[in-house]
Amino acid sequence: MEQSNRIAILQMAYELFDRRDVDSLLALMTPDIEWPNLLDDSLLQGRREVRSYWEALWSVAKPRLVPKDFVEEGDHVVVAAEIEVFDPEGRSLGPPSVGIHRFTFRGDLVARFEAFRSGPDIAARIRARLSRTYVRDWLEAHYEPGEPE
Repeated sequence: MEQSNRIAILQMAYELFDRRDVDSLLALMTPDIEWPNLLDDSLLQGRREVRSYWEALWSVAKPRLVPKDFVEEGDHVVVAAEIEVFDPEGRSLGPPSVGIHRFTFRGDLVARFEAFRSGPDIAARIRARLSRTYVRDWLEAHYEPGEPE
């Protein structure tokens, strides 16, 4: 099956994020991009706010994101990504986790990003909705079926 252009754009975006190439990354987004501030649960709007957020984040932590699976539906692409976070000196700040990311496109540009943390509270919903092997394997390895949701 041929890979969609949007998936290729997101693969490039993850690489650019890990290289901290802000200008190239922001060029893949609409000028009015909506992006969550995961530090205070607010919503950022526009490239300038996103740039400031990333620069502040990267001054204290170095997240590394590796996309493992993509599911495209209409204007949305959902990505299961392995996430590792390091301090500025390169020391791990904890074990790897899986993040579920939802990108909404307007044309070939990202217009909105949403992030969902993996954990017992969403594990059942992910198991029920995604049949992708990587996500299921990760969840089964980290959460017992009888764990409280």
